[in-house]
Amino acid sequence: MENEKEYPLWVRLGLWGVNKRSTVKLTAVLLFIFSVIELTYGLSLMNREIGMESKKIAFGTLLLIGFIQYFLTLRWMDKNGNWEEVDLHRLTLKESVISTVITIGGLVLIFALSRLIN
Repeated sequence: MENEKEYPLWVRLGLWGVNKRSTVKLTAVLLFIFSVIELTYGLSLMNREIGMESKKIAFGTLLLIGFIQYFLTLRWMDKNGNWEEVDLHRLTLKESVISTVITIGGLVLIFALSRLIN
């Protein structure tokens, strides 16, 4: 792969703070496991009227979205990228700040919606 080719923004977001394939793979596996646990637990609470199910389902969905991001990043890097060049394709400071604000805003929105549902 050429050094001049730019990695897509979504791939650079998936590689944020990571430079090894094994780290991305472990993160994806853990996110998948915890998302299944949270979603299963949240769905099992739906019949009990406890009021926690929407929070568990929202959190499980958020973890599942994270898994999909890391999984797609892993696939893209295996097909198109070079794991030895990861440091050359880091996010710029502006992209890092924007992605942090979007992430925090998304978390606040998800938890606010989960409170409105209950």
